[in-house]
Amino acid sequence: PAGANGFHAPSVAWARVNENVAGGAPAPTPALPTVSFLGRPAPNPVRSSAVLMLAVSVTDASARSSVRVVDVAGRTLRTLVDGPLAAGVHPLAWNLADDAGRPVPAGMYFVRAHTASGTFTQRLIVVR
Repeated sequence: PAGANGFHAPSVAWARVNENVAGGAPAPTPALPTVSFLGRPAPNPVRSSAVLMLAVSVTDASARSSVRVVDVAGRTLRTLVDGPLAAGVHPLAWNLADDAGRPVPAGMYFVRAHTASGTFTQRLIVVR
């Protein structure tokens, strides 16, 4: 089921980090993802910009990852990530523009993430 932020996070443990004003034990740190995945875009449909979460597992850390926005014909319009990422959850924003900075027309697009564990795809609808 989706969490409060609308993203699905299979096998990911989350911890709230609170500042410790009393000076006792240090605040807990968030657990690292045990699996890599691409969260659903929010909002969807989108008018101005969308955010996706890419979780990179400890086993996929430092391996080459890529995240691309492609059209229905499979053409890459925008590259959001192309290179190694540390283990953790990475927010990725797309401003609905292609790599040249031109706004994309209304329609259906796919966000494809490739990690060492596999390929993940999410559908995104752009409305104008």
